[in-house]
Amino acid sequence: MPYSHPTPAALLALAVAALALAVVPASGEVSGPVGYDPDGLRLRLENVQSVDVSRACGSISHPWAYRGAAGNKMVMRSYGQHHADSTYARALAALLVEDARVDTATEVPSTQVDCSPAAAKPMYLLEFAKGKQSTHVVLWFELGVALFFDAEEPLGMVPLAARADSIWAQLASLLQDDPLLRKPRPESPQGGALTRLRGDYVQVDELPDATQKVTPKFPFAAQELGIEGIVYLQVKVGVDGTVQDAFVIKGHRLLRDEALKAVWQWRFDPAKRHGEPVAMWVSVPVHFAISD
Repeated sequence: MPYSHPTPAALLALAVAALALAVVPASGEVSGPVGYDPDGLRLRLENVQSVDVSRACGSISHPWAYRGAAGNKMVMRSYGQHHADSTYARALAALLVEDARVDTATEVPSTQVDCSPAAAKPMYLLEFAKGKQSTHVVLWFELGVALFFDAEEPLGMVPLAARADSIWAQLASLLQDDPLLRKPRPESPQGGALTRLRGDYVQVDELPDATQKVTPKFPFAAQELGIEGIVYLQVKVGVDGTVQDAFVIKGHRLLRDEALKAVWQWRFDPAKRHGEPVAMWVSVPVHFAISD
């Protein structure tokens, strides 16, 4: 398939820019780091049946996270899809994870990639199929990492290191119409240089403070079933105090859409650093109680 206009990759809602990924404090119900399942990752990639390989573009951050209808604008896109059989898929999977050191997926920083083919960067999306199970991989050659996830859960990150050339050549053998793969592979940082590029963190003097909250509607289906509890969200508060991004990290499926719908409408006094507003992620618990 030749390269053409990008279309949204199904179920891959992404952030625009991640800064500081917090964890839910105190309660002990959610903690970090997350996105680290090396044994599960290797098991998922054993005996895969096929793989689809595409260019990735748009916003690249936390691709497993559920953001609801209001977050549909924040998607990673893919285009130029090529399909390969089990022989190719298993060889590529082995290159990615065999003897690899698996790290936490949340250590990968966010980035924005132009979706115009003329301005494309060598970033690729893989989708391995095994029965009804799909495992997604973002290959970020300029950073030298592979980010693994399923539709809603992070699975890990692997530094490409010495295996990068072999993976580059494997992609080039399938994507023969991709001009980027006809060029030399980009040099990626190693060792300490790679460590300094991990994650998107910011130090602040003042945390964001919610100034306008919208109470979520209690879903009728949840009430009928007697389901209540807390939906934990990660919310990116922009320099103007609006919600720039929000996604679920824990919460019942029947409650999370209304939690997201409400929080997207919240307003904050933004975080401050040296008196100047800065964008920052904060943890927000949204409570649903039938007695309320």
